[in-house]
Amino acid sequence: MREKGKRLSVCARKALDRDHLTVRAAQDRTGIAAADFSCIRNADLGRFTVDRLMSILNRLGSRVEVKIRVRRAERVEH
Repeated sequence: MREKGKRLSVCARKALDRDHLTVRAAQDRTGIAAADFSCIRNADLGRFTVDRLMSILNRLGSRVEVKIRVRRAERVEH
């Protein structure tokens, strides 16, 4: 989660900056608490899951694409 969460939070901060939104204006636009946007601005991501950050980005008008790569697990001998 750490790397993906950091990347998503950077995108959220860019979306806030792009639209010149304060945390209060972002709250009014999205219905998400201003305190959450403040945490995102300060990179305090402990309370956020990747799913929640993606939802916030969607509400800010950004499109999030997810790529999944499945690899065969290595066999473990017992």
